[in-house]
Amino acid sequence: MNSKHFYYLMLILILIFFSSGIVLAQDNIPKVNKSCLTCHQREGFSTKHDGKEISLTVDPAVLADSV
Repeated sequence: MNSKHFYYLMLILILIFFSSGIVLAQDNIPKVNKSCLTCHQREGFSTKHDGKEISLTVDPAVLADSV
């Protein structure tokens, strides 16, 4: 095998390695959202800060369309 083929092979292997990590990370996102939404999709879910009530409720449709 000449050096040109070796470099192409290495490039392909590196691309496969990095792209597989991206795919695996994306598969985990819905599980995380589901776990967070257990509490955060409830109406009235809030906290108080400096005497003000802050809503912690998240609309699942808005979350699904977000980054």
